[in-house]
This record gives sequence, C-alpha cells and structure tokens, in this order.
Amino acid sequence: MKKIITLFAVAFSLAGCSANVQDLAAEGNWQEIGYRD
Repeated sequence: MKKIITLFAVAFSLAGCSANVQDLAAEGNWQEIGYRD
C-alpha cells in the first residue's frame, strides 16, 4: 500500500512541475525556465 501512495505522490509532483513551466512560458518568464532546466 505504501508503494502505491509513493507512486501517486511522485506522479503528481512531476505533473505539477510540467504545468508550472507552461505557466512560466505563458508569463514570458524565460529566465526562471532556464534556471529550472
């Protein structure tokens, strides 16, 4: 059961990161995108 919870936590955290970069691109914050890359 703990493995399933850990898997979901990792999947949601990765999905959150990708959405965040898209938001930064929409704002035109290319410096932050480069820093994170």
